[in-house]
Amino acid sequence: MTFYAVRPRRPDFDADVDDEEVVLTPHCDGWTHLDQAIAFWRLVDPERAEVIEQLRVDADLRDPDGHLRFTTHEVALLADRLEGIETALLAAGILNSDWQVAPERVEELGQAVPGQDLRPNRPMSEKVYAFVETLGNVWGLRTFLRSAAEQGCEVVHS
Repeated sequence: MTFYAVRPRRPDFDADVDDEEVVLTPHCDGWTHLDQAIAFWRLVDPERAEVIEQLRVDADLRDPDGHLRFTTHEVALLADRLEGIETALLAAGILNSDWQVAPERVEELGQAVPGQDLRPNRPMSEKVYAFVETLGNVWGLRTFLRSAAEQGCEVVHS
C-alpha cells in the first residue's frame, strides 16, 4: 500500500481522497516499510516500537473513509521516531561496522524483520547484507516522512 503526502484537509472538505493534492512522489509499500521499522525498533528499543505502533493504531481508529491518515503532527513524530535506528542497531551489535549481521543470526533476524531476501539459493555471503538492504526501506520511508513534515503535509495510506 502506498503513502501519499497531501495538503491537510479543510474542515469543509468532503471530496474523495483521490481528489486531494499530492505534494510529494508517493512512497510505495509505505505500510510494509512502517511494519519493518517497528520490527527493527523492537530489536533494540521496544518502547519506541510501541510509540510508532500506537501512532498507527490511532490513525487507523480515525479512518472513516478507508484511507488511514496521519496528521501533520503525527508525520513529524513518525519521522523523528525513525531517526537513529542504524546507530541503535550498530550499538547493540546486531550490525557490525561492515553493515553485516553475523551469519549465525541471519535466520533469527529474518524471522524478526519481515521482507528480507533470504531465498534458500542466495549465498550466505549475500544473506548477511539482507538485513541492511531491508533497513534501506526504512531510510526511504524516513526521508519521505521528513519531507512531508517539512512541507506541512498529512500522509494518507491508500
